[in-house]
Amino acid sequence: MNAGTAAGSAVTVWTDGRGHLVSGPISSAEAAARVGLAGAGAGLVDGLLILAAGRMVRLRIERQATDQWAVEWDRMGPQWGRRTS
Repeated sequence: MNAGTAAGSAVTVWTDGRGHLVSGPISSAEAAARVGLAGAGAGLVDGLLILAAGRMVRLRIERQATDQWAVEWDRMGPQWGRRTS
């Protein structure tokens, strides 16, 4: 309701399901902004999940490679101290 509205004038009010007064619906520009922010947030979360999954895969591969290297070193390391002459 605007200031200066005459008594008895018709005014539009918005209520929820229980009949309590609420603010009016959002504008189309605000709805578009909210959708844009939600989409950007979802894209950011998806990107972070992909990066985290890639990091986990990389760490697992590096751990396996290190374990294999350790096995090979245990097998070949003692030969480094032998004299061949």
